[in-house]
Amino acid sequence: MGSEGVKVGLKHRGVADSVLGENFFSGRSEEERVYRRTMKGIQVYYEGRVQGVGFRYCVRQLACGYEVTGWVKNLPDGRVELQASGEPEELEHFLESIRESELKGHIRKEERHQIAAFFSKGFEIQR
Repeated sequence: MGSEGVKVGLKHRGVADSVLGENFFSGRSEEERVYRRTMKGIQVYYEGRVQGVGFRYCVRQLACGYEVTGWVKNLPDGRVELQASGEPEELEHFLESIRESELKGHIRKEERHQIAAFFSKGFEIQR
């Protein structure tokens, strides 16, 4: 798709360059600029018995079934942090799959925060 097709698609979604400002996208590839305009980022903290039970591994395996990117890691306070980026509907389905998986019995609390979409490849476990 040429840059004209991208601009038409973005304006159709109601996202104008003037809203985001020129400096936000300067120095970024066209692919990354389009990604940041159409994708959503989410940060989730999971509390409960979420460490030492294969939580991160299971989340990474679930992520393989969705078009999401990001990472998951253990925190020193016993929680698990997840950051993911993707299309809003795909991201919501991914998070729902975590809640409905065998992990649900380990999750006592889920705290979600919207963050800026980020450009990465794949989904990994951070140490």
